[in-house]
Amino acid sequence: MMEISLRFANTADLKAINERYAEIDFVPSHNDELIILASIDEKIVGQGRVVGIYANSGELGGIYVFPGNEGLGIARKVVDFLIKNSDFSMLYCLPFAELEGFYGSMGFAAVKDMAQVPEAVLKKHEWCNSNYDKPVLLLERNKRISIKKPPQKAVAEFKPAIYRSMVDEYFYILLRRSFIGFHKIFRFKIFNNHICMLFFRRSNGYRK
Repeated sequence: MMEISLRFANTADLKAINERYAEIDFVPSHNDELIILASIDEKIVGQGRVVGIYANSGELGGIYVFPGNEGLGIARKVVDFLIKNSDFSMLYCLPFAELEGFYGSMGFAAVKDMAQVPEAVLKKHEWCNSNYDKPVLLLERNKRISIKKPPQKAVAEFKPAIYRSMVDEYFYILLRRSFIGFHKIFRFKIFNNHICMLFFRRSNGYRK
């Protein structure tokens, strides 16, 4: 039996990854995503990704087994690996209706409360059903397993509240801006072998 190996994609892989997604009209990937590549005998045969939405939620998708490699269990290994290595307690998935059984076996189920689904996911779900000739489902999986950190840097360093797609670029921009306001509140300076802590204060003085 062929051995399937999995690894985290790196920046150099991104162009080839998106060329593959273009073959099936999938939304391209970006640097802020966790992407997994599956290989057999050092040849890449499939890929998948998790895109961050909020601090505790992400979208699992982009599962693509390259032609000629079907029936080897590649998709199941990629999905399982993504679930175990993502940093999110809630994962959403937008698969074609014909794959409901497969994703059900991986712990996904129909969304129970649409009001709790992030707006970005709802918009992508609507876009998918408007642009693909097959019905697309909206599933969710509440992770109740321990989270494993990737052993190496992936294409994406997770950035909560970043969810990029060609459907809602404006939404991505708004989310990104919410993170720009972080500032360092102190810095260290070494002078004459002493460490002095310097605090940044507002111009009107420090209030106790």
